[in-house]
Amino acid sequence: MISVSAPVTAQAENLLTFDDLDQIESLLGGFGSVSRDTDGEDIAMFRGRIDGAKYALHFYDCEGMNACKSASFSAFFNGDAFRTDLKAVNAFNSEYRFGTASIDEDGDLELGYSFTLFGGISRQTFDDTIDWWRVVLHDGTSFFASDTDPSSQESDL
Repeated sequence: MISVSAPVTAQAENLLTFDDLDQIESLLGGFGSVSRDTDGEDIAMFRGRIDGAKYALHFYDCEGMNACKSASFSAFFNGDAFRTDLKAVNAFNSEYRFGTASIDEDGDLELGYSFTLFGGISRQTFDDTIDWWRVVLHDGTSFFASDTDPSSQESDL
């Protein structure tokens, strides 16, 4: 007799959604301090630190204040302490697969990393997503440090 087992479905993986904010907070806490807050539209968000760098996690594409389908990490750094010229930003965005760099209207450096929650995300994948954000923060702050030559940077990404 041949035994056929069904493939593991996405539903069997216990996927995280926006409704699992306690679990999301717990996973974020594994990388550093974290606290839950709300944004200007009263949608839940998180503020935290990874390796000393402050960041925020905002949720988007929501149905009212629930069922958000995407999210984005962001961190801002004083433009006086980092290189913020367009050539450096373009080089980072061209050379690094994950994360983006931009300069805000005040001349400060912004690093970001967006991801989807549509249909849910496994705990393992979300944990990996947070770790990639940690790498983006590390590589981004190293790349843009005012005392480094961008041509000498090596990517972890």
